[in-house]
Order: sequence, then structure tokens, then C-alpha cells
Amino acid sequence: MSGEEASRKRTLLKQHIEHKLESDQISFTSNADGLFVLDLEGRFIYANKPCELITGYSPNQLTEKNFIEIIPPTEKGSSFIHFPSVKNGSIQNFDFTVMHAQGTLVEVNITMFPVETSNEIIGVYGIAKNITSLKRNEEELKRREELYSKMVEFSPDTVMISQNGICQYINETGINFLKAKSKDDIVNRNILDFIHPDYKEQVLRRIERLNKGEAVLPEIEKLICLDGSVVEVEVKAIPTYIHHELVSHVMIRDLSQRKLTEELMIRSEKLSVAGQLAAGIAHEIRNPITSIKGFLQLMERDHTYKQYYFDVIMSEMSRIELILNELLSLAKPKVSDMQEVDLIVLLKQVITLINTDAIMKNIEIQTTYKEDSCIVIGDANQIKQVFINFIKNAIESMSMGGRVSIHVEEIEQMACVCFIDEGEGIPKEVLNRIGEPFFTTKENGTGLGIMVSKQIVENHLGDVNITSGSGGTCVKVAFPLPVYAKD
Repeated sequence: MSGEEASRKRTLLKQHIEHKLESDQISFTSNADGLFVLDLEGRFIYANKPCELITGYSPNQLTEKNFIEIIPPTEKGSSFIHFPSVKNGSIQNFDFTVMHAQGTLVEVNITMFPVETSNEIIGVYGIAKNITSLKRNEEELKRREELYSKMVEFSPDTVMISQNGICQYINETGINFLKAKSKDDIVNRNILDFIHPDYKEQVLRRIERLNKGEAVLPEIEKLICLDGSVVEVEVKAIPTYIHHELVSHVMIRDLSQRKLTEELMIRSEKLSVAGQLAAGIAHEIRNPITSIKGFLQLMERDHTYKQYYFDVIMSEMSRIELILNELLSLAKPKVSDMQEVDLIVLLKQVITLINTDAIMKNIEIQTTYKEDSCIVIGDANQIKQVFINFIKNAIESMSMGGRVSIHVEEIEQMACVCFIDEGEGIPKEVLNRIGEPFFTTKENGTGLGIMVSKQIVENHLGDVNITSGSGGTCVKVAFPLPVYAKD
């Protein structure tokens, strides 16, 4: 286009804009977006006040510049694509970077369309919207999404996204955990395909709640891997939205290692308790052995075999057998054997085992049972260990002798066992740390006893509460009663 032709069109454009400003000044001056007009060579003919906020140049300063002058070098190639297209009659919308007068970069969204008069294109209208904050937010969101994606992919737990019970995504950990070869073996399959039959109803209830957008509590269940193996897991799931669609974010944690660790800790604590009881047990066994030996010597010397001798010997043998059985049950490895257990019977067995140690330390064990029996569902060996731990702690708290009171009663569908000592009590700052791994106030303690005991009780859906004062300490252990316990 010749210079004369360009000048003619520029004059027409100025006249056109002046007419527009006279007839519709409000639209041009009151608009929150930057409005500008360029001639066909890219020079500013008009710019409103918001353009100053975007570029840092006043409207008068802009009319002395070409559009190309406020574009950073990295964006100039893009301008050569869009601007000629508008001059040829098309409308262009694009995101763009503008160089501010102070040297900073401003992200804008620009819409350009041709200015026509008498079927002739004489210039370009432009609308600029500052989207710097939006771009920053998008970049931050993208950064967070990438970070989250990496966290999910490298998570040690299985992470799954499901919708209406159908797996939409699973991370690499989950693929390996379920013994799959690739995501294709799992994605788009119903998650019930991987659920053990015993837990399908539980999972269906969870899916129903999640589909309603309701939160659900963590649950323990079993999964069937693609190789047929069965694993116990903890499942946490929350409803969330992805691209405006309700989905379930599911985290699956393998409990195998945790259960193994718990079992090792419990066995370690059992050995520790057995060692502490060794002196009392040796004394307890030595007494009946001495009696048996004495009667055998009498029988050998007098050549008499009175029934009374046999009765005493059998009684003492039974006593030894009872003590050894209790010790063996304590040392047995943990096997989950949940069945009806009478807490009162267990307490009597434990007291039989531990009473000699108490007597040697001038301590009386006193029991109060509100019921003849107190039935819960649990593992007898594990509950015995809890009772031994708390009675031993009570005994060790009274260096000058005293009394351990044990109360058993049923309160509001809970079986409550209280162990009360007459020791000096536990300072508040120490009480707050009771149950922490390896925290102990005993010279030779491990700090695992109470922690293991709490873990066992919690695994039985029970609770441990410890209160203490200057007159002693009360440990309250509560187990849920079976629903038929009162029938």
C-alpha cells in the first residue's frame, strides 16, 4: 500500500473514530477494558484510559507509538500472524504479552476486528483485557497439579480415582500392589472385581454414600489381587470434583507390614513381661516342687502311700501346670482368634500368674465384680497381655506396698475394667506422654507396654483412659459388649 493511500485511510480512520466518540463516548471512555484503534500500519490512533494501566503509557503517548513497540521480542512473531489476518477481514482473539513502560511483562487477552467504512477496511479495533492474575493463578494451579500428580504417582500407597464404582485412574503403586501388568488391567473395571466377597456389601454402601457426596470413615477390608492372593487393607475415600464431575478419591494402604510390625512389638513386649515375671514364677513353682519333694521323701522313708500324700502331690502338680500354661499362653505368637471371652475368667487367670510377685512386694490385689461373668468378643491371649501390663504397672508404682483394686462392671454397652493403685501418681507432663513409643519413666522399661496395650484394646474397638492424682492412678479399659450380651 502506497504512502498516499495509507495517509488517506489514516485520515478516514481518525474521522471515523471522532464521529464514534461524539456519538458513543460513554462506551469508549467508561469501559473497564482497554480499547484502542490501530491504523493499517499498526500505529495507535486512539487508546482509552484502561490502556494506560496495561501499558504504562498515557493515551497521548500511545498515539505516538506503533503497536510493535510495546511488544517484547518473544511475542513479535505472533503479532505478524494475527494483525495481517485482521487487516484481511477476520476477527482474531489471542492471549498476548505486552511490555509495560516500567519493563515488566503484562499478560493480556486481545480481540481484534477490522474497522470498515464504505466496504473498505481502514483500520483495526482492539479490546485488551489484563489477565496477568488469571495467568498466574493458572500457572500456580498447573504447578500444584503437576506436584500433586508426582506425589500421587510416587505415593507408597495405592491411589485410585473412581466414578460410580468404576476405576478411572490408578497410580503405579496400585498397579504393582494388585499384581497387574499395566493400568489397562484395572482402569475402566468395576472396583467390586477386586473386593473379597465378605466385604462387597460394605463397599457398595461406601460407593452409595460417596455418590451422594457424603464423607465416609476409613474402613478395613480385603482385596483380591489379579494373581488370586488376598490382602488386608485400610481404605480411605473422599468425594471430590474433577472437571465439575463428582468422583471418589480413594487411598488404599497395605496393612501387611503394619500388622507384622505390631505383632513383633507385641511379642517383644510379651518377652519383656515374661522376663519381669521370671522371679515370681520361679518362686511360685519352687513352692509346690518343694512340697512334692517332701512328700516323696516321706513315702520313700516310711514306705507309706497315704491317699492324703497323693492328693497333695496332685494338687501341687496341678498348680505348676496352671502356672506353666499361663506363661505359655503369654509367649504364644499372636493369632487373631476373635471369640466369646469372659473378662472375669481372664482376670482370675492373670491374677493367679501375677499374685506371687505382688505378695513378694507386700501388695494386695483386691477384686470387685458387679457381674458373675462379663462376656466380650476378643482374643483371649491379647486381652490377658493387656491385663498383665496394667497390673504390673500398678504393682511397680507402689515401692512401699499397698493395694491394687480391680473393678469390673458393664456400663452403657461397654465392659469396663478399672485398675486402681495407691502409688504416688503420675505428673501431668508425664501423663500427657504416656503411650508414646519408647517413652518410659522406669529404669529398665521399654516404653512399649502401654502403647502395645492401647493398640490391642483399639483393635478390639475399645478404649483406654488413664487418670492420675497424688493418691494413685486409675486405668480404665473399656470393651464393647456384644449386642446380645443382655439377652
